[in-house]
Amino acid sequence: MVVMFSIPTLFYGNRLRPGSIKLKSDMYQGGGSIIGNTFIKGTDYRMQVNLCDDKYGNIIRCDSSGSLATSNFVGSVYYEDGIIALKSPHLF
Repeated sequence: MVVMFSIPTLFYGNRLRPGSIKLKSDMYQGGGSIIGNTFIKGTDYRMQVNLCDDKYGNIIRCDSSGSLATSNFVGSVYYEDGIIALKSPHLF
């Protein structure tokens, strides 16, 4: 599952500035179980996920504790085209 964002040139000019991308999203975590033919609802919560670019065209999580894992990217930024592509199936 890939999600694409297109940012019009009206907002950024010639190209997006590296290091300026910041995205926030709520990731929904549903809970529950199936017993027989009945669904028993559990506790539901939302977890906020913060994403940013690493100035090299990669989208990474920037809200983790400790050092950032820059080799584990979840998307790409195409600075000249104004396109952001999230390639993680968990961040739709």
